[in-house]
Formats: sequence, C-alpha cells, structure tokens
Amino acid sequence: MAANKKDINLRLVICFIFLTSAIFCKNLLVADVYCEADGGTHHSILTFPNKTISATQNKSGQTFEQHVDNGNRYHGFCYCTSNFNYVYYTAVENSSLAKSGVRSNIQYYNLNEHLDVGISIAILGRGYINVPFSNQPNNPDGKNTCTDNKKIATFDSGSDAIIYFYVKEPFIGKVTIPTMLMASLYGKTNATGADSPTPLADVYIQGDITAPQECEVNGGQVIEVNFEKIPASEFSSTPGSAITSRKIPIKASVKCTGMAAGQDVEVSLHATQTAASPTMLQTSNDDVGIKIYDEYDKEVDVNGGRMETDMGKRSRLGEEDGEFNFSAAPGSATGARPKPGTFNANATIIMEIKN
Repeated sequence: MAANKKDINLRLVICFIFLTSAIFCKNLLVADVYCEADGGTHHSILTFPNKTISATQNKSGQTFEQHVDNGNRYHGFCYCTSNFNYVYYTAVENSSLAKSGVRSNIQYYNLNEHLDVGISIAILGRGYINVPFSNQPNNPDGKNTCTDNKKIATFDSGSDAIIYFYVKEPFIGKVTIPTMLMASLYGKTNATGADSPTPLADVYIQGDITAPQECEVNGGQVIEVNFEKIPASEFSSTPGSAITSRKIPIKASVKCTGMAAGQDVEVSLHATQTAASPTMLQTSNDDVGIKIYDEYDKEVDVNGGRMETDMGKRSRLGEEDGEFNFSAAPGSATGARPKPGTFNANATIIMEIKN
C-alpha cells in the first residue's frame, strides 16, 4: 500500500508542472506585439550618386544634406491583441559607428577624416525623426484591424530619409561612401511590448560626394578697359595693326578653391575676331578692333588663346590666390578711318585647372 501511495503522489507532481508550463507559454504568445518583414529583415539602401557641393559648403563647420527616397515597399505583418491605432517605431543606431557629436539635434557619426554623417528617417504622418529614437508612433488614417492576433501589412518604413553631413575638414575631388549600415528599425503595435528579435528593416547609405574645383576672376566683377578719346587719325590704314601707344596694362586677381598639390591655373580668351587678324577682337564699330597681349607682350589669339597665371602658395584647405597680367590696345580692323562715336567689345575669360 505504501508503494502505491508514492506512485500517486509522483503522478500529481508531474501533472502540476505540466499545467503550469502550459499556462506560462500561453501568456508569452498573447504578449507578442512586434512587426516583422516577410522573409526576414528588409534591407533599405539609400543611394545618392554624383552628389556635388559648392565651394561655400566645402568649409570647416558647414553642413549640407541629401534627401533620398528609394520607393521601397515590402510585405510583412504585426502581431496584435486587438485593433490598434499606431505602429510604434524604434531606430537603433549601428553600434560600430563612432559618435562624433550632436549638432542641431542631429546625432552625427564619424564617416572619415573630412566628414561626419547623421540621418533622420521618415515615419508615416510624423515626418522625419532623428536617429536614434524609441517608441515613436506613426499617424495613419484610421485604425488597423487585428485578425487572429495578426495584421498583414505593406511597409515603406526605412525607405525615405534625410542624410546629413558635417564638414570637419574641406576635401578635394570625390569622396566615395560604400554601403554602410546606419540604423536598424523595429516596429510594434503596443508601446510597452517587446521589440522583435530581428529588425523590421536595416537602413543603409551609399553614394559619392564631389567638391568641385572653382576659380573666380577679378572677384566676380567685369573687367572694364576704357581707352578714352582716340583721334581717328591715329588709326592705321593697315588692317590688323594696333595703336601701341594706347596700350593699357590690366591686372586681374584669381582666387581658386579645391586645388590639389601640383595643379596650376590656365586662362584662355574667347571672343569674336575681326576678318583682318585672329588676334584682334571685333567691336561695335566695324573699323575698330582691339588687340590683346599676354604678360610677355605677345599677341593672344582671341579664339581660345591661352595666357599664364602667377599663382601663390596653396593653402592646407586647397585655396590658392594669384593673378594674371595682360594688356589691350585699340587698332584698325579694316584700314578705313573710323566713324566718330563710342565703341565696345566683349570677351570671355575661361579658367582651367591643369595637372
């Protein structure tokens, strides 16, 4: 009899443990409120090829941004316990990125020696929210229906973002950004529930940024040359000949940015030439032309003729100042005596950075 009593007690203990486990498991299933993408975490790659910034933006302490919407939509579902109004999103920053500071409420991370990078992700009805963030609800139209503890959904979360850049040091040429994970996005139907073991979406960036090389002549102002009054008798009867006694020297400043070591600046002249000479500019008076001379007093072809510049030392930031010198003289375009009156001419100076 004693042996049988022990058997009965043993069976009761086993049954009690089993029932307790069953109740515990049921409670876990009910608590699931997270969202998942079909087939696992969606990879959203925000690509921005051929991004170009200005010389003004390419200075220490400046910021610029790039909006990217790749249009991705992906299928998934959310666990739920009842109909719900919102999906609560959490964006977790890539832990391998080194934080470099918060500027204008944007968390920046070290990208390279020249740039820091930050990101804000669009949430439906809320606009762009700076990463990292936690339990931020979207704002959809209407309620979401929960059927059998699940809501089938189509997501675009992580597909639209603004990428921010902070210039630590100006750079020259192109910076290439390989595919880089910025943040992992999680969603759930209850703010107090647990996040999914796997992200709903991983958000990557990829692209390149170019800082163009720029040069400015004469501070961006027009170079004006005034020959004042010239007696008609001074014009030669030989077409293409200049009045050298009326030659005026001109000095123009040059300021360039984005210069690399070993590079130089070359100037070329472009204008309409007279029939008499390829080195004489046509003016508004058919009988009058203008000759251009370089700093060595050699005549310059007005259809792409080149002139040298005297550039100074390049700064650490790739800035370089200099000047170029030339002169201009009026002359006879046809050999005929010009009619009295004013005359003018226009020419374009093109600057080219050479290796």
